[in-house]
Amino acid sequence: MKTNEIYDTIVLGLGPAGISAAIYLKRFNHSVLAIGLDGGSLKGLHHIDNYYGSFHLSGDDILNNGYAQAKALGIELKFEEVVDIEVDSIVHVKTNLGNYEAKTLFLALGLGRKKPNIGRLKDYEGKGVSYCATCDGFLYRNRPIALLGEGKLMEEEYDVLSHISDKVYVLTNGKKVDFKVKVNENEIDHLEGEEYLERIVFKNGESLHVDALFIANGLLDTFKSAKKIGLAVNESDELIVDENGKTNVPFIFAGGDMISGVKQIAKAVDDGMKAAYAIHKLLSSKS
Repeated sequence: MKTNEIYDTIVLGLGPAGISAAIYLKRFNHSVLAIGLDGGSLKGLHHIDNYYGSFHLSGDDILNNGYAQAKALGIELKFEEVVDIEVDSIVHVKTNLGNYEAKTLFLALGLGRKKPNIGRLKDYEGKGVSYCATCDGFLYRNRPIALLGEGKLMEEEYDVLSHISDKVYVLTNGKKVDFKVKVNENEIDHLEGEEYLERIVFKNGESLHVDALFIANGLLDTFKSAKKIGLAVNESDELIVDENGKTNVPFIFAGGDMISGVKQIAKAVDDGMKAAYAIHKLLSSKS
C-alpha cells in the first residue's frame, strides 16, 4: 500500500469515539484522517435521552452534529469501507477506494448487532424494536417487554430490563438456552401492530402481546483486519487496551464498542478523548 501523504493519525470509525478522538487530535494541531462507512450502531436510532445535552435526538442527529464539528475544524472524513490494515514502522490502511498511511492509528469501528430473520422486523425498529436496553428500556417501564437473544449479551440486557418492568418475556427463537428464568423457545414468524409493535407471532400460531422487543443476538465481528495484525483480544472478543486506549501494538489505540465496558455514547466519547491525549503525547515525544 503506497500513498503520498503520511498523516499523524488515521481514525477508523465515524461514531462518537472516532470523531471525538479526531476532534481532540486536530485541536492539538495534528493531521488527522477519519474513515468509516457510517456511524455504526448509533445510525438509525430514533430517540436518545440518556446522553448529556440530548433529549429526543436521533442517532443521526448526534452523528451529523459531530460530522459538522469535525468538518468545521478541517478534519477529512472519508465514507469508505476498510478492507485491510498492515503495520510496519507505520500504519497502512486500504479501503475500497484508496490507500492511506499514518504514524498512529485509532480504532473505533464498533461492533454491529446481529439481526434475526423475523418478518417485519425493520418495520418496527424505533417503534418498539430496540437493540439497546440501556438506551431505550426506560421508555417501556412497567410495560410488557420481550427480550430475544443468547449468551452474555442477553444476560446483560435482562439485568437492565428486569429493573424496569416485572413483565419481561425471554425468547430464544427456537434455540435451546440455559437461562436463569423461564424462556419461550418457540420460533418467531413475524411482528404485528398498527403503527407501533403490539404482538410477536410465532410459527406455531401463538402470539405474545408486548410493547417492546429488545434484541440481544450477539455482536458482529467488524475488525477482522485489526486482529490480523496481532492485536490482543479478551474472552469476549474485545480489543485489550490500557487506561488510555493503547493496545499491545505501541502506536495503535482503540475505543468505543471495540473495547470492554458499557456500550454507550458517553463512554465512547470518553474513550476518544483519552486516546487522543495519549496519541498526542506519543507524537510529541517523536517530534
